[in-house]
Amino acid sequence: MNVWNRLWRIIVEIFMPVSGHWLREGLRLMAASCAYLLAAAVIWAAVYRLVAALQALYIPIPQPVGLLMLLLGIPYFVIWFIFGKKFGSHLDAKPALYGLFIGIIGIIPDTAYVIYVYMQLVKYSYATELERISIIILSVFCIVLPIMSMLGTVDGFNDAKKTSHHI
Repeated sequence: MNVWNRLWRIIVEIFMPVSGHWLREGLRLMAASCAYLLAAAVIWAAVYRLVAALQALYIPIPQPVGLLMLLLGIPYFVIWFIFGKKFGSHLDAKPALYGLFIGIIGIIPDTAYVIYVYMQLVKYSYATELERISIIILSVFCIVLPIMSMLGTVDGFNDAKKTSHHI
């Protein structure tokens, strides 16, 4: 267990903001987002293949798209908020603006992924309604995630401001 804790600390150190520089930290958030998307895609593919194998054995089990969206989406929102909060603790002014800036930069991989998947779905007429709903949900992520980073930044800025007044 100690190895996993150490590995987790290393990952957090790599991806968490260390300054109030919005461009550098926005790129760091983009890298963290790419890593999360990759990990989520691996989990999604593994679950999809497992369910497909069970379906091939005539076990009537639906694809758990909604469950996976919840299990992968909620931590994603929390990570963006925590990132923003840590970033906000390094700022001197304008936390909402800089939080939105890092969110817009960080969302670039997600937006590219949504556009790519949408272009793939348009090619095929047999795309199911469930796949179309998934694209809508992922598109909403592209709007809400920058807001989460902005809210986290404002919260971290306010917390840092409160602790600096008490010193």
